[in-house]
Amino acid sequence: MPSSTRRWLVVLAAWTAFVWINRIVNAWGSTTETAVAKGVSIVLATVFLAFAAATARIAWRARREPLDRVSALVLRAFAGWAVSVWLVRALAIVLADHSAGFKAVHVALAVISIGLSLPAWAAGSRRWSLQVTPG
Repeated sequence: MPSSTRRWLVVLAAWTAFVWINRIVNAWGSTTETAVAKGVSIVLATVFLAFAAATARIAWRARREPLDRVSALVLRAFAGWAVSVWLVRALAIVLADHSAGFKAVHVALAVISIGLSLPAWAAGSRRWSLQVTPG
């Protein structure tokens, strides 16, 4: 895997950790969210953090060994998950009764997260297209 791709994967992992750790902190300290809403936020954030950790590990391993099939699947799953979640969240936030600033910040988070997911999808897809036989 090219070093530039590995760097983008590390940036994606770091960005994801930053965004979703902050979401956990905000949910935990919220006085307006219900316990169920907090729980959903924390579960969602935990899934993102697991993908971020896996992506960082994949980037680390890719320094010395080619991307394997499972790693390619994880990268594509992460990218697909991130794009799907952020499209739904951004649309829900824009349509909800929030301030313009809140909407702008969350749309920016969505755009950055989706943009950073593209190299992960591309890396996983390249590996997939290079695969001649299963395994």
